[in-house]
Amino acid sequence: MASHLRRLEVVRPDGSRLSTGPGPGPALTGLFLQGGPGVVVSAELWLHPRPGLTRTVVFRLPDQRRLPETVDAARQLLQRTPGGVAMSLWNRARLAAQLLPAPRSHPPEPFDGPWTGHAQLWADDPRALDLLHESVLRAFAP
Repeated sequence: MASHLRRLEVVRPDGSRLSTGPGPGPALTGLFLQGGPGVVVSAELWLHPRPGLTRTVVFRLPDQRRLPETVDAARQLLQRTPGGVAMSLWNRARLAAQLLPAPRSHPPEPFDGPWTGHAQLWADDPRALDLLHESVLRAFAP
C-alpha cells in the first residue's frame, strides 16, 4: 500500500513531529514504512474510484532460474503502463501462508511452482481492459 500513501505524520525520537508528503524536495515517506527514525501516528491515503471492470491474471514460474527475467518483465510492464495494473510475485511459502488454511498443505496445481505471479488489471472500458490483458500475457508468456 506504500504507493497509496499521500502523507505521514511522524513523531521522531526527540519528540518533534514531521510531516511527509507531496511538495518540493525529496520524498521522505519511504524512511518510515518499515520502522525507521520515528513512529507514524497518522497517514493519509490517495483514494481512487472503484474501476468499472477488473480482471486477474495468475501464472506460475516452474523454474526458479526464470525469476530475474520475470522481475524485469514486471518492472517494464509497470513502467510503460500508466495505470490499471498491479503486480506481485509470491514464493511458495508466502502463497501457502496467504491462501491455505492451517495446517498448511500443498498449493493447488495452478499455483504449484517456486514462484507465482499475480496481476490485477482494471479499467472502465472493456477494450482498455483487453489491451491491458494482452500486455500482461505478452510480458509473461515466455
